Amino acid sequence: VGSGPVGMAAALATPGALVVDTGHELEVSLAERAAAMGQVDPRAWSRKEVNWLQSTMVPSTAGVAAKLYFGSDLAYRSSSGGAHWNLRAGYQPSYAFGGLSTVWGASVLPYWNNEIGEWPLPVEIWAAHYQAVLRETGLAGVRDSLEEILPLHHPEPETLGESNQAKNVRQRMERHRENLSHAGFRWGRSRLMVRGGEKSHGVNRLSYHPAAPLSRAQSCVQCRMCMYGCPYDLIYSSRKSILNWAQEGRIRYQRGIEVEGFREWPDRVEVWGKNLEDGRGWRKETERLLLAAGTLVSTALVLGSPASPTQSARFLDSQYFTVPLFLFDSAPKVRNEPLHTLAQLFLEILPGAISSRLIHLQIYSYNDMIHRLMKQKLGPLRDSLGFLTERAEGRLAFLQGYLHSDDSGTMEMSLNSDTHGTRRVSLLARADPRSRGVVRAALAKLSRHAWQTGFMPIWPMLQMGAPGRGFHSGLVS
Repeated sequence: VGSGPVGMAAALATPGALVVDTGHELEVSLAERAAAMGQVDPRAWSRKEVNWLQSTMVPSTAGVAAKLYFGSDLAYRSSSGGAHWNLRAGYQPSYAFGGLSTVWGASVLPYWNNEIGEWPLPVEIWAAHYQAVLRETGLAGVRDSLEEILPLHHPEPETLGESNQAKNVRQRMERHRENLSHAGFRWGRSRLMVRGGEKSHGVNRLSYHPAAPLSRAQSCVQCRMCMYGCPYDLIYSSRKSILNWAQEGRIRYQRGIEVEGFREWPDRVEVWGKNLEDGRGWRKETERLLLAAGTLVSTALVLGSPASPTQSARFLDSQYFTVPLFLFDSAPKVRNEPLHTLAQLFLEILPGAISSRLIHLQIYSYNDMIHRLMKQKLGPLRDSLGFLTERAEGRLAFLQGYLHSDDSGTMEMSLNSDTHGTRRVSLLARADPRSRGVVRAALAKLSRHAWQTGFMPIWPMLQMGAPGRGFHSGLVS
């Protein structure tokens, strides 16, 4: 059940499986507009098309808004039937075809071996599974010192261009490698599930469009539009694998099914729900059932099953935070530089004085929302001070960070039914007051080493997400 990344991985390991999914799709009008851009060279885009794509997200100093997909909220849209959700947390269920991989930032890393030693599965078995997934998805990255703690698990990663801002930061850090390493920092180029470089091969179709026409590009063209949705469909989404396998006959895929419950019998599993196209009931029996409908929906289905001993659950979270960065080394003409606008660098803070756990940071260089935000803040002075804006843009970047669950808040789910039999699911966030202290200690450490890293956090603009906002959460067993 589900077509997100977990559903994709399960289908990869289960040839012939039936994958059922609610499967919200991109509105046809938006898909047509995006595909018109994705079937031509970016140099052929009109100003009207670029303005439309950039208008689908509006920057704000109040924090980072939920990422849309060509202006659509399909990744977060609730289903027309089934459970009623009362969400008082940053996390949201996804009923989209491809789940949250529709809007993700494509950053990937393995778990650090030092932090999964207490898990019930031995560390040694993980490498084979990482490799199997990456063979399907592809990986853009480079071999660098980050492999000391986080292996690539891919024999031939593809390459993506590095922005001038990111190169300045990385080269400065390399010049101060000894001091930074002694201080507990590890870093390297980002690792992204994006088609990049000359190693990309095979046909690339626009999986967000119902007709799946051919994309104009087979690898990243550095058009700077990643944050809005890639018109060339080069950022991996699990919908790409599900569609390909269904067309090849390796799996069966049925969209428009909302699973509402299941019951386990000694020799089979009974599953039922609703066909959203005609409103009729839907029922199946199977030898095995894998719930891959996302952390929230899958848990709600388990809590609602007859065998569940409880109707509540607790989730751990990875505290999400963002802060702009002031760069010491300016990069010229960033507004016109060919680049991708996903994460450029990964920076890890090893366990030590700040936390007993790893702290993961991602550095993003220039994207046009920085320019638009500065224009907003300048108001009527934006025209007369335009030259200052352009200079400032070359010195601004963006940091996104995640804490370990030990330093983060939690979420609590409860399930009940009203008098009409409608299932109601409540999700309540419980922030950990210690999280802000750990984040501020991390920023203080970055500030102390600012000359060596080449950047300074702009403290007053720190934003702390509510539990669940980073979509890195998991059920407590």
